[in-house]
Amino acid sequence: MRRFCVQVVEKRGHEKPAVFTLRPDTRMTLTCDDDMTLTCYIGGEPRPQVTIMKGIKDITTSSRMLKECFGEYVRLTLKRVNMDDQGTYFIIAKNIYGTDRAFVTLKVRERVRSMSPLSWSERTVSLNSLFNESRRRASPSWRSATSLYSNFSSMLE
Repeated sequence: MRRFCVQVVEKRGHEKPAVFTLRPDTRMTLTCDDDMTLTCYIGGEPRPQVTIMKGIKDITTSSRMLKECFGEYVRLTLKRVNMDDQGTYFIIAKNIYGTDRAFVTLKVRERVRSMSPLSWSERTVSLNSLFNESRRRASPSWRSATSLYSNFSSMLE
């Protein structure tokens, strides 16, 4: 004959199980190096413990994870997401009277190469090619203006 051990908890009037009163968005799409911020409201008495998992790994104490709790308001931030962070996360709120879960699926996109300003040499090359093209197509009055530019740009070199 098997014996089972059952924990009996007497519930008083003011104790409440952990419950999400406002859940985070279920889907997010971010760009590499952005921060993933999940906000939610979690109720319960005693105050629930909050953990965040990716798969079977608890990432609550990861060096890139920041957890902030203010009353029922909870903000979880994963700093500088990368392609490896893509996937499904679940937030667990748990106290002695119950457990609640919320799921979030994260999609991460590669960062598009920024349109950084051109260097001085690249700008000069672009201007020269622009003026050379306009000189080739220009009317005689514009040809004198482009020749002035050519003389001026040669003094800068």
